[in-house]
Amino acid sequence: MVLEVLAAAVQAVVAQVVVGKKDKWIYMYKGFIVVALFITGIVSAQQVRVAAGKKCKMVTDTKMSTGMSMMGQEVEVESTGTAFSDIEIKTVSSNGFSMIATVKRMKGSVNAMGQEQSFDSDDESVRNNPQMTEVFKTLNRPQEIAVENGKASNNGELGNVMSQYSGALTDVAKLVLTIPVDLLEQGYRWSDSSISEEARVINQYVVTKTDDAQIEVTVSTDSKISGAIKQGGMEVKQNIQGAIISSRIYQKINGFLVSEKSAVDLSGTAEIMGMNSPITVKGTITTTIE
Repeated sequence: MVLEVLAAAVQAVVAQVVVGKKDKWIYMYKGFIVVALFITGIVSAQQVRVAAGKKCKMVTDTKMSTGMSMMGQEVEVESTGTAFSDIEIKTVSSNGFSMIATVKRMKGSVNAMGQEQSFDSDDESVRNNPQMTEVFKTLNRPQEIAVENGKASNNGELGNVMSQYSGALTDVAKLVLTIPVDLLEQGYRWSDSSISEEARVINQYVVTKTDDAQIEVTVSTDSKISGAIKQGGMEVKQNIQGAIISSRIYQKINGFLVSEKSAVDLSGTAEIMGMNSPITVKGTITTTIE
């Protein structure tokens, strides 16, 4: 959930940074930045050990470098973002859980074509910016998300805002490790996948370290995204694939996430108005639970 909203905030700022420069590639970048932020693993539910009522604060930091070629010009875009959220586990069942997630604050920056611009939802002038209105409509508004058999869903405003992005909302499933604790010995492996017309995500998991307090899981994600999304009234056709390697630390007692660090390496093409542009994205996503 957090990555999807943060991605939307970053792409809205991109349009302002490069306005008046190269309008045709502006929309291509706006559509593509979301791909780099929301692709994450999905955990298959088998055993939920976290208790209902658990509360925490989650901080998600992203740092992305995007390269693209458009109209004979090589363009590099550097973007950062931080989202602060409150999380509460509401209910727990044998095959999943539900949670209340509230994004409290978002901030970040974009550097493109020699211009840099930052945003912070605590700034009233930013919140009142028409280009950010749709992004901030979920700010400080609790969203209920259900995770069942590793798949997350939301029928509220968040789901409406982000429904156009393949794989949106799946990120929250990683909060709870649902493999039975007696299986979680070093070297234990499992896998899962999510396949649709627009996306294919295959995850390979391995327990790389365990002690009396924590479990470390390495996740290798093979991702492929294809299809079209709407941006700024224009259609962006995308064909992107690559790998994401994540290291997750969980509490052993209840399987709740402590932290995650992910390395993103994606490449592909995006087409708009008949022009096809190669694109690469590299970066990191770090999530910490407080």
